[in-house]
Amino acid sequence: MKHKEEPMSDYKNRMKEWITNMVREELTEDDSWWTSMSADQQADYIKRHPQSQKARDAKKEKGDEEPKKLSSDEIDKKIKDLGDKIRNIYQSGMSPQDSERYIAGIQKQIDDLKSQKESITINGKRYKPVKESKKNPHVLKENYDRIFRSLK
Repeated sequence: MKHKEEPMSDYKNRMKEWITNMVREELTEDDSWWTSMSADQQADYIKRHPQSQKARDAKKEKGDEEPKKLSSDEIDKKIKDLGDKIRNIYQSGMSPQDSERYIAGIQKQIDDLKSQKESITINGKRYKPVKESKKNPHVLKENYDRIFRSLK
């Protein structure tokens, strides 16, 4: 409300500031609905609403987009295609330094694809499979026999 002695310009500025603050408060996003969700629920929401602000924010945080999970056959095809690229580089007239640098980059892609094929992902973390040592594959059996020999 305007005071009697208050100039009209001050009143208008005060009202403009008050309205601006009210609009800002209304537009300020309340994140309680988001923070109350579990990580799985948030991931599900992002999948169902890929154009939402939360999905865009998640892409920015992750570094653009999450890499697509490839099937084993798709990985094999990509590895074969990258191998063909390497053969084409050797057959091209590229300088040895450039070809080696380019091939090293392709080889890294191939190694990443192979590790992706061998690993599994649980809750967003990648795990490599546990394999028995190739040096001496009978170590486990020998240790078992030695430890439990008295029980036989």
